[in-house]
Amino acid sequence: PPPAAVTGLTATPMSGRRVRLAWENVPEATRYLIYRAAGSLDPAALPAQHVAEAFLPTRVDTAPDDGVWAYTVVWEPPLGRLSAAAEPVTATLDGTLPLASVETTPASPVAPGQVAVQLTASEPLVETPTLTVTPPDGSSQSVPLAETADAVVFEGSFTIAEDAAEGSWSFGWSGTDLLGNVGAGAPWSGPKMIVDSTPPVVVVAFDPAPPVGVGPRTV
Repeated sequence: PPPAAVTGLTATPMSGRRVRLAWENVPEATRYLIYRAAGSLDPAALPAQHVAEAFLPTRVDTAPDDGVWAYTVVWEPPLGRLSAAAEPVTATLDGTLPLASVETTPASPVAPGQVAVQLTASEPLVETPTLTVTPPDGSSQSVPLAETADAVVFEGSFTIAEDAAEGSWSFGWSGTDLLGNVGAGAPWSGPKMIVDSTPPVVVVAFDPAPPVGVGPRTV
């Protein structure tokens, strides 16, 4: 019979569709062969599912796609047959970066004053994300956010000064999902915010034009 399989095989998901495999060391092993398959392993097709080898009882593997991946390990002795395969383990791997959308109240265009912001992430995050707003002059302002009852929704507010630069203001964000994938940059949804700090001008015209006499007039 083949040598006994390694024991204690574990698979710990990491960011970027990576997984850290670890198992109990076998002192007489010359190397370890690692096998991977989507969903589950087929014992009859194990050679075709070989993806890597290791010389220590640990290995970080990167799966080709997001999803559930199954792993097993076989060790090779100095002489003789390969060992039996370890009890397979599975890991759900994710390399997709989180995204975010931003909405403001009031909606764009906005005047000087307080603006409420709601950031919605595409998936749960490990902590409250960061959000900045940048006017046309490039002077970024941090927007403090707070958690809400919804795990992917965060709310905050900021103030636009009376003398703030008019034009297109942009948002930037950064957040980390539960596996460590970092999303950053401009939110994927929500147009840039247009700031209009110019007060309206009222022009009054008389018909007939002044000077005028007594009687009804059109304004």
